[in-house]
Amino acid sequence: MAVSNAGLANCGGLFFLHTDDKHLAVKYCSVTDSLGLDNIGVYGGFRHIAVRGRYSESWDLIGTDELDIANAGVEGKFKYISLGVNVSNLPLVLSSLSIYRPDSLFRFSTRIGRGTLDIGEIRWFSEHEDDIVHELAATWESHFLYREVSAEAKIGRQRVGLSGKFLQTTPENPEKEYYIRDSINIAALEFNYGISIGRNDFAAGYAFADADATLYGIFHKETSYKRFLYLPIEARLHHVYASWDHKPLRTDLHFVHLSGSTEKNPDRFFETLAPNRALPTSILKALSFVFLQKQFRVDTDINVHGIFGGGSYKWVFGNKYAIAPHVDLHGFYAAGEADIHKKTETTLLFTYRSETAHFTRNLNIAGCFLSLGTELRRRGNANIALEYGVTQLIPFFVNYSETWPSDVGESEPGQSGPGGGGSGQSNNEEPASDKRSGDLEAESWDLFRNGFATHLGISIRF
Repeated sequence: MAVSNAGLANCGGLFFLHTDDKHLAVKYCSVTDSLGLDNIGVYGGFRHIAVRGRYSESWDLIGTDELDIANAGVEGKFKYISLGVNVSNLPLVLSSLSIYRPDSLFRFSTRIGRGTLDIGEIRWFSEHEDDIVHELAATWESHFLYREVSAEAKIGRQRVGLSGKFLQTTPENPEKEYYIRDSINIAALEFNYGISIGRNDFAAGYAFADADATLYGIFHKETSYKRFLYLPIEARLHHVYASWDHKPLRTDLHFVHLSGSTEKNPDRFFETLAPNRALPTSILKALSFVFLQKQFRVDTDINVHGIFGGGSYKWVFGNKYAIAPHVDLHGFYAAGEADIHKKTETTLLFTYRSETAHFTRNLNIAGCFLSLGTELRRRGNANIALEYGVTQLIPFFVNYSETWPSDVGESEPGQSGPGGGGSGQSNNEEPASDKRSGDLEAESWDLFRNGFATHLGISIRF
C-alpha cells in the first residue's frame, strides 16, 4: 500500500497602482493538504483573499471584497479512467472525468462546474460630502456554469493538446436593495505543442478568447426595480507563446493582443451610469444630492497589444540540507489606445444640460519584472521547503497622453411635469486638437513604479 502526503502554506500580496486617485491591492493566504492512498487521492484547503481597488474620474468608485474559501475533493485513478469531484463553500461543485491509455499516449478530459461567486461591493460617492445621501453601495454576486473539454496526445518525444472552455453566468435578482446583476458569456480555445530533446524541452501554443458581458446595477424597493447601471462589453483576446526549458534555465516569450468595446445604445434608460434612478422616490433627496442629478453615457473602443518575455535561473547548493536562490527577469512592452465618447447629462430644477467629450487616451510602457528569492530545503523521510520571494516592477519609460480632437458642450431646455417651464443655453465650439501630457506622464510613472508583489511559503512532503 503506497501512501503519500503533501502540505503547503503560502501567504503573499500584490500591491500596485498607488496614487491619490487609483489604487489596487490584493492579499492572500492559503493552506492546502493532500493525501494519496494507492489510486485514491483526497485533498483540501483554505484560502483567504482580500481585494481593494479605487478609481476616480467624475465620480469616486471603490470596490472591496474579502473571501474565505474552503474546499475538499477526492479523485480516483483507475486503469483507463479517472473520476474526481471538488466542493467548496462559495458554493461550487466541480466534477471531472478523464479517459486515457495506460501508456499516456492519449487522454480525453471533461470538466463541469456550477457555483456562486461573491465578487464584492462597489460604492459610488457624491461630489459633495455634506449631501444628505453621500454614498451608494451595491453588492455583486455571480452565478456561473463552467465547462471544459480537452484532448492530449503523446507521440514519442512530442505532445499536442487542444482544449475548449466556456463560462456562462445567469442573471439573478437577490432580495437586496442595491445589487449588480451580470450576464456573461466567455468562450476560449487553446492549442499547444511540445517536444523534448535530451535535457531541452520546447513548447508553443495559441489561445483565443471571446467575451460578451453585460452588467446591470439594480435598485429594488418593494415591487419596484430600477436600473441605474448598464454596461455592455465585448472583448477578444489573442495569445501566442513559446518556451524553452533547459534546467536550471527557463525562458519564455508571449505576445498578447486585446480589443474590446462597449456597445453604443443612445436610447433612454440605457445610460452607463444613472445614479438618480438609484434613490427612492423623494424630491428632497433628488434635489439635495447634486451628483445624482447627473447621468453618464460612456462609449469606449480599446485596443491593446504587448510582448512579454524573459527567463529564470536557479542555483542549488547542498544535498540533504540545501539552499536554492533564484532570479527571474522578464521584460515587457505594451501599447494601448482607448477612444472614449463621454456624455454627461445634468438635470437641475427645470433645466437640462448635456456635455459631450470625445478624447483618446494612449499609453506606451516598457520595463521589466525582477524577482529575487530563495528556498531552504531539507530532504529525508519528510521533505520540507521554506521559500520567500519578492517581485519588483521596474518601468523604463511610461508615456501617457490624452488627445482631444473635439470639445463640445451643449445645453438643452427641459421640462418637469405639466406646466413646467424650461431654460437652457446652447454652446458649440469649433473642433480643436489638444494633446495633454506633461503632468500626466509624471502621474503615470508613479502609477507603475510602486508595483511589487511578495510571497512566503512552506511545504511538507512525505
